[in-house]
Amino acid sequence: MSKKLNKEVKKNNRERYGTAIAWLLLAILVVSSVPMIALSAGGGVYSSVNEYNTPSVKANFEERGEPAIVTGLANLYGTDESQLFVYAYNGTAWNQIPFQVDDRNDNNGSYVYGIDSIYDSNDEIVFMPKDGGQQVTTDNWGPDGVDTTVRYEIAVTDPLTGDTVYAYVFRSSTLTYTAGSYVSFDASNLTITTDDYTMDFKDNNPFLMDLLAISNNNGGDYQNIIDRLKFRATINGTPVNEENLQNQSFAPTYRYKSGPIRTILFDRSYFYESQATLVSKFTWDHPTEELRISLDMNSNAGDMTYYDSNGQQFNVDGQPDTPSDTSMPAWMQVSGEHGSVLTMWDITFNADSRSLYYNDNSSADDSPESDPGEWGDFGISAENLHTPETISTEISLYALPAYSSNMGNTYQQYRDNPLQVAST
Repeated sequence: MSKKLNKEVKKNNRERYGTAIAWLLLAILVVSSVPMIALSAGGGVYSSVNEYNTPSVKANFEERGEPAIVTGLANLYGTDESQLFVYAYNGTAWNQIPFQVDDRNDNNGSYVYGIDSIYDSNDEIVFMPKDGGQQVTTDNWGPDGVDTTVRYEIAVTDPLTGDTVYAYVFRSSTLTYTAGSYVSFDASNLTITTDDYTMDFKDNNPFLMDLLAISNNNGGDYQNIIDRLKFRATINGTPVNEENLQNQSFAPTYRYKSGPIRTILFDRSYFYESQATLVSKFTWDHPTEELRISLDMNSNAGDMTYYDSNGQQFNVDGQPDTPSDTSMPAWMQVSGEHGSVLTMWDITFNADSRSLYYNDNSSADDSPESDPGEWGDFGISAENLHTPETISTEISLYALPAYSSNMGNTYQQYRDNPLQVAST
């Protein structure tokens, strides 16, 4: 990075609560208490390695930030993953592009680690469509050094524009990986760094995200724009928060995998170059009177603007606003001089009530906090969760440039019309 991120002094001596309380927030954050195992390390962070798409096509796939995920390349089953390579053709030459292979559990959709390095039907090959290139015939088989008996063409199409790009998967026992990486993960500090953003977790606590900085490369200035992601609940009359989990008796450690395209944490959460998604599904049977999940900005948000899918817009200035529509929005966005973040919330559970939580009040006491007050604090609030209950959560965050206009409907279209990936 061109600028060093200064983190505030971290506080210790967290309160300890019962294991049942911990597991509610633990599950919401998609964290599993298993040993931390580093399967692979992302290299340096690179910009797109190929520049041979037309500018409009490349910009379209780059804005979407959506990966291409490929499965079922049966003729490559049994190949060691180190012998797989993905290339794109630019009209004059073959270029190796970043990719990774991840093993997925058929039973519950979570990712598994360390089983083997052999490509099979459970594996996903993942790359970024912005690196795709032109379609070629079999007369132009591939780069030197690849197996000439097997090749898969991957076509990635944006259904909204009709744009299609192509990549090719090869096998080789002589080539080496040279394509670079879009994501870097510091396991000792739980910090994810990409060309577009840096995300960090307080006191190395995977329950508590307290830094989101949009990079210069992505139209920001590396200033932290959030106080923290907050998890507040009342369970059997006991108030709890995200900091209660730091020193629980089960002393959780965490499993992860980081590759050139994404870091996977807690079995189901993904961190890509321009977006991150936290995913969870679990059963909860503890009486919960109140639950709030919200993203509180910090005092750097003093000139931000809040938007949501309910058509509401507020200045984030530390002065209270009253939403006229408190139904839970599909998306919420804040934009300002240091960067912007768009969030999409897909949270399913039964409760007596579910609604938008929004509080912009610099004088509010919402302890514990790293930055006093609530600055455009937005999210979901629920009362009296029904138990036993299956809770499904998916929170996606998109890192956007400073002063981004309202992009919510655009990204909602992207989500409703995912990329089409076909292999032949």
